[in-house]
Amino acid sequence: MSSALMVKALQKHRSMKVAALVSSMAKRTLSAGAANPNPNPHGWQSWRDIPDSMIPTSSRRDPNNPIYGTRRYVNFRKKQIWSQIPDGTPVYLKFGAADKVLYYGLIVGTAALVLTNVYHILDLTFGFSKKKKA
Repeated sequence: MSSALMVKALQKHRSMKVAALVSSMAKRTLSAGAANPNPNPHGWQSWRDIPDSMIPTSSRRDPNNPIYGTRRYVNFRKKQIWSQIPDGTPVYLKFGAADKVLYYGLIVGTAALVLTNVYHILDLTFGFSKKKKA
């Protein structure tokens, strides 16, 4: 995109009123509608609520494999079904409080380390912590 076109586009966006921009965004959002109005038709509250009868106990490729009857495999498939429900919750937050603690703890820890690094860079650059001798 040439610089003249960019300047013209910026002038056009500056001339638009903020309210008009927000209302057009709201209309677009509301008109889109939900992709799936009832993503969890069974009403499951957790992956543990999914009945074992929904999990296949054999495979077409390997019908005699005993893995399909184990509790570990059944739980794996239940978690897989639960994580594929399109309810708007990110996959990394679908499995309860422990995931939320890890996720938000990671965010807080990252922010703290970034701020600490900024402080040290500014300290090395401008010398905040140097004591002045009288």
